[in-house]
Amino acid sequence: MQANNKHDIGLFVDKSVDNSLKYEMLMSPWNPSSAYDFKADIGVGKRPFLLAWLKQHDWLCYSAILKGAFCKFCVLFEPPIDKGGVQGAFIKTAFIKYKHFQAQSKKHSICSWHIFSVQSAKDFIAIMDGKKIDVHKMLNTSVKNVIESNKTQNQTHPTQDRK
Repeated sequence: MQANNKHDIGLFVDKSVDNSLKYEMLMSPWNPSSAYDFKADIGVGKRPFLLAWLKQHDWLCYSAILKGAFCKFCVLFEPPIDKGGVQGAFIKTAFIKYKHFQAQSKKHSICSWHIFSVQSAKDFIAIMDGKKIDVHKMLNTSVKNVIESNKTQNQTHPTQDRK
């Protein structure tokens, strides 16, 4: 069985993930092959997960460990909880109510939590790919520029002793 993959999204629910592994998970998450037996992961008489759903939603991952569907963006970039909100299926717990998959996946894809996580993931990928500078480097560069500017100003306009 394929359940022991180190890139199974279920391993990262409620966990802190280092940046290199997070990048790997975003770029090539584990998903079951066409030979995977989704029916073995559900109770008798329930609708199984459909492999085709993974092609329909770039955010969707299946966890063989937790036997359900998750949003890779929301798991890896956990969104802040809105006042009174409860993060559930696709984020903290496996989505398994496949009878309602189409409606619930659409609802998830437009919720503010998902939108926040997708943007966070896009920014992260841009930083990792070197297309964007992360905020810490930006601040360090800004501080260095201010220091250099101050040094230059002090050299061209030395302070005069006042008596």
